[in-house]
Amino acid sequence: MINLDYVIKLEGLKDLDLSRNYGKIFKLENLIGKLINLETLNLSYNNLQSIPKELGNLINLKTLNLSDNALESLPNEIGNLINLKTVDFHQNKLNSLPNEIGNLINLKTLNLKENYLNSLPNEIGNLINLEELNLKQNNLNSLPNEIGNLINLKTVDFRQNKLNSLPNEIENLINLKTLDLNGNKLNSLPNEIWNLINLESLYLSYNRLESLPNEIGNLINLKTLHLNENNLNSLPNEIWNLINLESLYLSYTRLESLPNEIGNLINLKTLNLRQNKLNSLPNVIKNLINLESLELSYNNLIKFRKS
Repeated sequence: MINLDYVIKLEGLKDLDLSRNYGKIFKLENLIGKLINLETLNLSYNNLQSIPKELGNLINLKTLNLSDNALESLPNEIGNLINLKTVDFHQNKLNSLPNEIGNLINLKTLNLKENYLNSLPNEIGNLINLEELNLKQNNLNSLPNEIGNLINLKTVDFRQNKLNSLPNEIENLINLKTLDLNGNKLNSLPNEIWNLINLESLYLSYNRLESLPNEIGNLINLKTLHLNENNLNSLPNEIWNLINLESLYLSYTRLESLPNEIGNLINLKTLNLRQNKLNSLPNVIKNLINLESLELSYNNLIKFRKS
């Protein structure tokens, strides 16, 4: 065990890294309760199963890293840390968040990936300065409507959850540039999602989508679109108007043909059409002069189709 009695006396300490001590930290509650001038605290990789409520005394903290531990819950006192800007709780065993998480109104980055969360408190909507939210690989099957309050979000990662629907309020996330919904259970999307015209990257692979609406053509700034492994067998014509696309992934989508309009996507660099039912390609494929990667394996290709 590591005795930190001498560290406790360093009252002017602002940055403390105790990562990778693998559960050997002694009297943690005494330590973090007294170092009230700390601005950065790293306790990752310590096999911690709980965090003492004294954490709430560190009101000057700006960065907190509790990743790669065995935490099942967080103390309510975490809501006292109103100056936090970056929080990393990834790879723990959290199955819920305290409502007090909503007090962290200055937070810009919140990493909760690889936990066991099955819901989010409504108070998550109070984090109006949040720019990056990572909830990859949890057990979420729905999101609170209040997620729409997070109007400064730029990047959201909901990969590998159990989401079967999205709230209409998602349309309020007008500054969103990256939305990752890969690996959920979505069979449809709210119409409001197509109003997110600042989106640059949209990941919808490994869901249960059966169709896409014409309104996908509204996403005129889209550069990356992933639609792998859905139940699509056709695409709306409007998708071929997304002329800023650089990466388009359509593998395992049951496509039987491609329209001539694919030739509009002159900025494409990557086109993945693996494992479809294509037996020909339109000659206009030659218009894709910026293409660097073309994946056509596991199709039924015989020839190019004349336009």
